[in-house]
Amino acid sequence: MTIKSFTKQDIVSFQPDLIKRFIELCFEGVFIENLEGDILECNDSGCKMFGYTKEEMLGKNIRDFLMEEDAINLPKPLTEDHLTDNKYLEKINKRKDGSLIYIEIKINHIFINKKKYRIAFIRDISEKKKLEEERLKTMKMLLERNRTKNLIISTISHDLLNYFGNLKNLVDIFDSPDEYGGLDRVTSFIPLLKKSAYDSYDLLNSLLNWAHEHIHQPTFAPKQQNLKPIATTTLQLFTDRAKQKKIQLNNLSSENAWAWFDSHMISSVLRNLISNALKFTPSGGSITLQTECTPDYLNCSIRDTGLGMSPTKLSTLFNLKTHSSEPGTNNEKGNGLGLILCKEFVEQNHGQLTVQSQPGEGTCFTFTLPVRPPSTHSKHE
Repeated sequence: MTIKSFTKQDIVSFQPDLIKRFIELCFEGVFIENLEGDILECNDSGCKMFGYTKEEMLGKNIRDFLMEEDAINLPKPLTEDHLTDNKYLEKINKRKDGSLIYIEIKINHIFINKKKYRIAFIRDISEKKKLEEERLKTMKMLLERNRTKNLIISTISHDLLNYFGNLKNLVDIFDSPDEYGGLDRVTSFIPLLKKSAYDSYDLLNSLLNWAHEHIHQPTFAPKQQNLKPIATTTLQLFTDRAKQKKIQLNNLSSENAWAWFDSHMISSVLRNLISNALKFTPSGGSITLQTECTPDYLNCSIRDTGLGMSPTKLSTLFNLKTHSSEPGTNNEKGNGLGLILCKEFVEQNHGQLTVQSQPGEGTCFTFTLPVRPPSTHSKHE
């Protein structure tokens, strides 16, 4: 909007040579306006800053350069608040081509023939703002990397505690063969011991590779992949432990369980959820891993026939301050961090983790994963 509340005669009488020479020598953009915001004089630096010629600039109103919200809120004529000397502002303005420019404005006033005018010194701070945004982005990245590092340490300690605990139990059997049916019977556990050792080694190697990737990269690495083979491999890690507790493991994941996720993170989620289910499911029970595809999300559930949880326990499950660990049905130990890590990892993969449980009726954990990159699928309801 351009306000024509002045005449050419006003401009001519307002342009003594001294003022014109002064503003042309300024590196900053300089604009002289009347109290209605009409531009009566400006220098070449100011014109170039906004992409206009001087002829195009003279006669425009400052509202022509403001964002719509700022233009609406600016009174006409300007109030005393807007006329205060040495007023300092940072604003986003519009150039002639429609692009945006961050500007720093310092406002003062001059009197000519006893009439008050406003003089604005304007500096382009777009580059400064860009650097500030990059600095904030870097700080956010560093904070996220530190947070990820802490999660890595917690994940490794939590996962390894379970698997090396099983390995330790097998070693204890060999240390006291008479308590387990004699030497002949104990030697039958050698294949189990070997498999447990190899599984623990593979798990440690996988976790260390994942840690290396996440320490040296600020973001996780999701891609389109099938959850089925990951679910199958993860369940196989728990075969021996499930046999020891006489628990049936059921893999009902679909053959084409495709989704967009970081395989290392989701493998850790599956390990923690299955380990947790084994911990609280008594002998003779079952654990079922199942997937279901929807247009936007893949749902993965781990359901057990275990002890279940009370509403009070459910309310503290994912809270770092109030979480606690209880012994399993065979007095298995834990630190209570596994489920918190699961929630963190699922949410970082743009999914949700939910739980349903009743005391004595078992528990079902369900997490979702987007089937496409998050920017291309609908918002999670």
